[in-house]
Amino acid sequence: MSLVGAGRDPSSIFSQETLLHIFKHLSACDLTSLERVSRKWQRVSRSGYVWRMQYAKAFSLPRLKRTYELSRRKKCSWRNLFKEHSNWSRGRCIERVQSLYGDHNEKPYFVTRIWGDFVYHATVSGFKTFALVDGQLRLKTGYNWSSLFLGYRLPSPCLPSCMAKCRNLILMAFEDSSFVLFRLRSNERLSVCHIQKLPNGSILKQVSFAEDYIVGYTNKKELMFWYVRPTKKKEEMSDSQVLRFLGQLFISYAEPVAIRLSVRHIGTHVFAIVVHSEYVYSCGWCLGVQHFLLTPMRFNPSTFVPRDLNDRVYTKTPPTSISISIPYILASFADNSMVLLDIGYVERSAHLYMKNETRLMGQYCNVKFAKILDSERIVSASYSCADVCLWDLCSSELSSLQPVHIRTSPLPSVSHSTAVVDLGLIQSFAVLALDDGRFLIYDFS
Repeated sequence: MSLVGAGRDPSSIFSQETLLHIFKHLSACDLTSLERVSRKWQRVSRSGYVWRMQYAKAFSLPRLKRTYELSRRKKCSWRNLFKEHSNWSRGRCIERVQSLYGDHNEKPYFVTRIWGDFVYHATVSGFKTFALVDGQLRLKTGYNWSSLFLGYRLPSPCLPSCMAKCRNLILMAFEDSSFVLFRLRSNERLSVCHIQKLPNGSILKQVSFAEDYIVGYTNKKELMFWYVRPTKKKEEMSDSQVLRFLGQLFISYAEPVAIRLSVRHIGTHVFAIVVHSEYVYSCGWCLGVQHFLLTPMRFNPSTFVPRDLNDRVYTKTPPTSISISIPYILASFADNSMVLLDIGYVERSAHLYMKNETRLMGQYCNVKFAKILDSERIVSASYSCADVCLWDLCSSELSSLQPVHIRTSPLPSVSHSTAVVDLGLIQSFAVLALDDGRFLIYDFS
């Protein structure tokens, strides 16, 4: 086969069905050897119908097609993607530890979030953006609060409480009841777009910003909703035109330590999804889910609850973390388990409902933080990162899903209370941000 295909185009010799039959029974090593025969064989082996068949045979993951289409614009071959996904499923990675602060005994006050390909880090002194270069976080931009608020009143105290990002807008909330919208310019410079102070001393403790909507949860157990008017380039608007307040709700049942907000575009509607822990008398703790239909003029509450008490998710303790990535909602608990909820959607009535519940077991230690990503992957970690696990929801049935442990011992010279505050996937790296200023970087390339 190599001698015949070396001088001529294989597609002119064999039919497409024959080529698919040949590639179907080849391993990854054999396929690499076949590509070395000639450039024509290499072109055929990397064609669309062949890599679709290879992915379907090894993973049966439709998301890899989307991943390849996006990566093809960056001139990334599907061979590298195949290797990265293989390393992920087997837990093959290289661990690196990077620190932003020298002393880990005293935890600095900061807020860290990972969005897209960048790490955003806000401290008492200023705001920094880090990019991942050669497996290391490198400073991309850095600002002092005094330079950012030039011409505006500086928040006092200048302690960040939470932040969120949507397109080229970054929302930053402070402990003095104010929050600021920064616009990210084309030259990577930040400028103040809007400043607002909440009444009655309310402080935003958690916020979700997506699809031009802002949903915030305050220290007084209030839900607040805003609409951000999209602006065109070189369009100047006053503060009253940038932000439109839609309303607020008081939720007395929610616990501040176990609530998660998310704004998602589902079908033709935009929903604000609120997942919280609720205590039911004589039954214990359970997960409650609410969703609100958002429009530029108002929000419509549409609560859905289980029909029967037996359908609820009951636990002995409230969840340690909650993560939302529609159609899934993930909650972790201190009993070494996680609960995965599958959410359905009815287009006609704009209604969300709970389809089924799956309990994920296999973590060695109590799960302190877990996050489900948009790529249908889960990364879970315990205190002091003594147990870090990877979960792939598309690799097998949810009922038989088992984790891949990539770390089974605590980090050296850290306290037992050290926990993960955020995590994300950047290219072929999994980045975990700790509350002591350290970063765990896992290379799957």
